[in-house]
Amino acid sequence: MSVPPPLPALPTRKSTFPAGDVPKRANSSSGTSTIPLPPQPPPLLRTKSPAHLPLYRRLLFPLDPVEKIPKIVIGDGEEIETINERLHNLIALTLRAYILSWYTRFTRDRSLLPSIHSTIVHPVLSPILTDVYSDPDRLCEFILLDLPTLLSTHIRTYWEARAAVSVGLEDDIGEAYHARIPLLSVACEDGQYTLSPLYLATLSSALLPPEPKAPDVQRLMVREVLARSVLASVARRLYEPWFWYSLFLKFVGETGDERNPSRSRDEGEGGGKKIDQLVWERVASILSVFWGFWSLMISIMATYTAAPQGYTKRYEMCMEPVLGVGREILGVDGRGGLGIRSWRARLSWSVLEMVVGLFGPILDRLIPHLIHTHILTPRTSLRLIDLLEKLLFPLDGYPGPSPIDPTPAEAADLKRRAERRLGEIIPRPIRIVFCPSQKDVVNVLGPLSNPSCNAHLIGMILDSVIVTLIPDLAIDNPIVSSPNSEAEDGELSTQADKEVIFPQSESPTQQELEEREHELEVDLAEALVDS
Repeated sequence: MSVPPPLPALPTRKSTFPAGDVPKRANSSSGTSTIPLPPQPPPLLRTKSPAHLPLYRRLLFPLDPVEKIPKIVIGDGEEIETINERLHNLIALTLRAYILSWYTRFTRDRSLLPSIHSTIVHPVLSPILTDVYSDPDRLCEFILLDLPTLLSTHIRTYWEARAAVSVGLEDDIGEAYHARIPLLSVACEDGQYTLSPLYLATLSSALLPPEPKAPDVQRLMVREVLARSVLASVARRLYEPWFWYSLFLKFVGETGDERNPSRSRDEGEGGGKKIDQLVWERVASILSVFWGFWSLMISIMATYTAAPQGYTKRYEMCMEPVLGVGREILGVDGRGGLGIRSWRARLSWSVLEMVVGLFGPILDRLIPHLIHTHILTPRTSLRLIDLLEKLLFPLDGYPGPSPIDPTPAEAADLKRRAERRLGEIIPRPIRIVFCPSQKDVVNVLGPLSNPSCNAHLIGMILDSVIVTLIPDLAIDNPIVSSPNSEAEDGELSTQADKEVIFPQSESPTQQELEEREHELEVDLAEALVDS
């Protein structure tokens, strides 16, 4: 086999550069070069990748991720910044779950959520939450005055309705309750009272900004989400008695053996203590009680000194609604005629009211200050936002499936466990005086046992919350006695327990009242003369 001849050598071209001026390539190892490179453009200053931004920045502010976002709660401090971030995150989760989940099936446009937030959500929430942050006295009045009054009204009306059913005046407790408190926010559906869908839709429309500021389609979507997905779904759970029983058991814990295991072991072994040890333990316990009382008095005096004096006028006799709730819960007045009026319970409660009345000026200044410093704080707001996120979006930011309601047998078991646990945690002196029998303990949880009555309670609380947050939506109650009658503080006299509207034309004037009074005096004088 012959070997092919070698290829001819390629002709070489002489260099035209002088000796020693031949350019060299840039050495990657040394990084030096003898040929000047053309000028390079400056590198692009890229912002942070949108994938690494928070969810609310990507959904609510997709076009300006590097600019400062507008605040919902206008204020200063790191806690306010954290509250704004958590609120934006909660809004983004809500819009993603209830609007973006179906809106993307029709279009790939992602400008809807930013538009809804800028034209509807932010204009609605920012003024409300900013006013509450700057003036927390409205929430304090709701917690200290309005909420106890509503609870006492609910408990009293429940027992009155139950008494009417027991004597045959009414067929259903819900009907009897509604006859006494006919709320417009409650409607009967399938034999059970719930929050009216029309009321929730109207309330949502009233909360939204005017139509020129927001398109009709966006208003409709936000209204349906707020009315049906948020308010209706949350309120539906609050009607059910088993919800309150389970919440009570989660708060106080289940029934269990709370005895000290070491003490039980000592008692089982039959070991005893000497007399000097028992005396020393008794003396130590007495000293600890006195020391705790002394520390409590010192802290109360320090808190009272730090409390502003302006609270006294606004919260004068603020403990009366709280005492009213306790009076109705313990059934001091006999629970609408169904219970027995115990003279021991009434005497003990009268003594308590006398003591509270004696220290009334101190409590009127101390209690509101404690609410402002321990409840109405940014930390409480963060906890409330966390709770809402866990309730509405338990599955990693998405709404979970509707939990299965317990069966009637499971609901009855929850009720029995709650009643048994309540009987265990009531202090012995209070139980001896106010709840001597197991029936009295059961009656404490009685006002939460009817869904229709609970719906009325939720309706009253919702109305009060809306009026507290947005006073412009409230109207004055009609005058019951006279159109010229006024309260001592210049406010119109109202009737809290009834919602009856009296036309102005049917209300007697002051002159007519004086004429009627004169006629009664004349008739009484003639009757005395005839006798």
